[in-house]
Amino acid sequence: MSDKPGRGRPSPVPSHRLSRLAGFGLLTAGIATRTMFEGARRLSRGELPKPADLLLTPSNILKVSDELARMRGAALKLGQLLSMDAGDFLPRELADLMARLRSDADFMPPQQLNSVLVSNWGPRWRTRFTRFDMHPLAAASIGQVHRASTADGRELAIKVQYPGVARSIDSDIDNVVSLFRLTGLAPPKARLESLIAEAKKQLHEEADYIREAANIRRFTQQLRSIDGFVVPVVQEDFSTGNILAMSFVPGLPIETSERLSQEIRDRNMTRLIRLALDELFSFGFVQTDPNFANYSYDAASGTIGLLDFGATKEFSPETVSLYRQLLCAGLEGDQGRIAELAVKLGLCNDQTRPQHRTMINKIIMLVFDAARQNASFDFATDQLLQRLRSMGTDMALDQSFDQIPPVDVLYLQRKAAGLYLLGRRLRASVPLREILQDYAHDTVPPPTERQD
Repeated sequence: MSDKPGRGRPSPVPSHRLSRLAGFGLLTAGIATRTMFEGARRLSRGELPKPADLLLTPSNILKVSDELARMRGAALKLGQLLSMDAGDFLPRELADLMARLRSDADFMPPQQLNSVLVSNWGPRWRTRFTRFDMHPLAAASIGQVHRASTADGRELAIKVQYPGVARSIDSDIDNVVSLFRLTGLAPPKARLESLIAEAKKQLHEEADYIREAANIRRFTQQLRSIDGFVVPVVQEDFSTGNILAMSFVPGLPIETSERLSQEIRDRNMTRLIRLALDELFSFGFVQTDPNFANYSYDAASGTIGLLDFGATKEFSPETVSLYRQLLCAGLEGDQGRIAELAVKLGLCNDQTRPQHRTMINKIIMLVFDAARQNASFDFATDQLLQRLRSMGTDMALDQSFDQIPPVDVLYLQRKAAGLYLLGRRLRASVPLREILQDYAHDTVPPPTERQD
């Protein structure tokens, strides 16, 4: 957990359904009014503007992003999910909007925060602490995190859920999707629908702090023989359905290690890649949120802190086996086998057009070619992202392409993309081919024998 307080600004979270609905209504009305005046202004100059040009003005985009940041909850989270999951398939204007939403969210002012704490801990809650920082360390879509010291000497990180966000998830998502459609910012309907359903499911899970506490305990057990990581300990006496109290994990944001030596950067990236592969192939239980804020690095101990376990996905042994076969086929360059496994994994089917099937297989091969061509994979100089962006844009522009990857694939794609972006940020160089070969052939050495 970083000691650096989050940015953002204090603003009350609308906690009632009607107030949240009113916020969307006022935003929609404001966009319509500004669009009407902008259209009249351009017509008076003899222009014939397109509807999209009137809607996608800097003023409208700013208003949408500001309102989603103020609402927080599912409204903000859906925007963040769209930016991560839809990625380069979004219009540039929406991508710019989402970039603003990925920064620190607004946080609850002290009076509202105190009200939440009183409702969970009682009016004398302060007597249990010698220190409680009212300014959060971090503020996100579902809640914000505070540092505190207890009267009995424990250093804690306390995640406080925003009031009303859990019960407003479904309506929030429906409202923000309607808003995106009104403004012309939404991706194609078929692609958006699958994201909506998954976003609702994931958000209900992330808002369940009891479930997250169980995830923390499970990961602690899974990582007990793997060195180099620290998982917070759940503090049962302070945790409730709306508050998750954990031991404080010291460290700075993982991306700040970009200022450290090449050796440290390479080691951190190697550990995180191996951890991701362990989660899939050894545990069958994956932490799926690739946000950099979910990791910290403590230079004093040389350990990586794993800070958030709200977003997780369980994979069946049968699914894990298919991914292992795909990994093996990819490293061997077996295009025929890759095509077969793409069908088994649901990446394409009998209705998929031949040109689309060819494109999907090319994308898979492109990723594996990049991983296996050199003994060391240099994130700083690799051009995979640019090549994938070009191919992804071509598919997005093809209106006949409506193949939606299965949820399992979206989760793993999101995880891999997050790790790749972190690797680029750290300018790391890792023996990626060697690492992947271990997992492809199920010959992963015991954690205690690894030289990461």
